[in-house]
Amino acid sequence: MKKPKLLTTLAILASLVSLSQARFYIGVEGGYVYGNIDKSMEGYTDYKWAGLGTDSTITYIPGCNIKNAYKGYGYLLNLNIGNEYHFDDKDMYGLRWIGAIGYGNTNLVNQANKDINYPSYMLNLSVGMDALFDVIKFDESNSLGFFIGLEGGVNALISNAKIKDSANDHPIIGNMSILLTPRFGASLLLDNHHRIEIMGKIPAYIYNASQNATSKPTYSLTPYEVMLSYKYIF
Repeated sequence: MKKPKLLTTLAILASLVSLSQARFYIGVEGGYVYGNIDKSMEGYTDYKWAGLGTDSTITYIPGCNIKNAYKGYGYLLNLNIGNEYHFDDKDMYGLRWIGAIGYGNTNLVNQANKDINYPSYMLNLSVGMDALFDVIKFDESNSLGFFIGLEGGVNALISNAKIKDSANDHPIIGNMSILLTPRFGASLLLDNHHRIEIMGKIPAYIYNASQNATSKPTYSLTPYEVMLSYKYIF
């Protein structure tokens, strides 16, 4: 029963979108990013062979699982494009699709020793959908409302500081995550073309896509964002 209901819902949504007037937009958003970074590593046995005629050493390296080992404080800037659709004559209710690509900087501070910190950069790629509610109409071209939606994407966190491993350099802290993030905020529409918004983003699901060797720690980022956005609607 669930599958037919889902297909029916998607069909109704597709019909509404096809009947509505699509308006393309391009925009930019930027703001503050606060992140919690967990550190984990499995325990392993380290073998060191000293050569013929000498004793080898066997050392057990214990694992760790540290919540909020680092905290990050920084900014993120996104460019986004998409379409928005309204389903009523007064343009009060609608949907929009969002595609975004972004870059940011953050400073990762070790919570056990705050003298240790690593300037880092972030890369972001996401797609999402919002429900629009332009419910307070000042006139035909200006309104105030709110939106709520969901986005999914990939976030990469890479420290500027590197560590040498054999012949290669690797970031001391590196992470790639797949996130599912609810988004919500207030929206001001001016002259029917300019959207100014303030929004919050809180991740609901995080999959750590980083795969490190047993002897290396794995880091997991949970980002929280407060953003100011401008969109021009054509």
